[in-house]
Amino acid sequence: IETIIHTTIAPIYAYISAVWAGTENPLWLHLVLIPGSVLAGVAVGLGIVFERPKCSEAVQHIGFWLVVLGVAVESLCTVSLFVVDERISIAQQSTIIDLMRAAGSRRIDAGPFLSALSGKPIAQVLIEASPEAPDGLSTAAQISSLLIKAGWPKPEYKDMEEKYRNLVRQAQAPEPEDLNDLRTSSRIYLISGLPDSGFGSAFNALLLAIAGGLHTTQNGLGDPSLAPTNMLVVLIFPR
Repeated sequence: IETIIHTTIAPIYAYISAVWAGTENPLWLHLVLIPGSVLAGVAVGLGIVFERPKCSEAVQHIGFWLVVLGVAVESLCTVSLFVVDERISIAQQSTIIDLMRAAGSRRIDAGPFLSALSGKPIAQVLIEASPEAPDGLSTAAQISSLLIKAGWPKPEYKDMEEKYRNLVRQAQAPEPEDLNDLRTSSRIYLISGLPDSGFGSAFNALLLAIAGGLHTTQNGLGDPSLAPTNMLVVLIFPR
């Protein structure tokens, strides 16, 4: 008997878990919950009819339990439908954000980028891109090309070092939680090894250039001790 119960329950549990994760079509769950809610409503109606004084005591007793059980089942089905549909919606939005991160290449607007650097101090730049960023190399190439055009030294480039991997968690800008946050976060962070990183510095100029070129908010800053001396580090994380 235990084996039969396990064989029956296991696939149902696996299906419900998959629906909850947003990886399975919820059709069968809806085919159970929606008719269940309708039938429970019918049972409540019949129970009210059976409870009339003209009916026998036995029929009234049945009517009472039809009302009690019908209300309970109808409430359970309605709440379950709401929770399942809400969970599916969240899972779908999460999938959309993941797809946008994977497919959305960052394109830098040259005008605002170059304008932010015009007349400002220059510095040597090291660009490092996360291997998990599909557009890391192309974004690095854009930044490098524009820096050279602005008269800055040719930047160095390398894959992101391990010491920078967890830096994004310490940065000021939070992980995007919805589509609006995703549009306003470039996921590019700067670390300054320069003596001066204040207003009017090469660091501040490049910070504003990246934010302006990508039409995003300014980016978070990392631990200055991680940057090579007299160098700016541009870290490109996946969106």
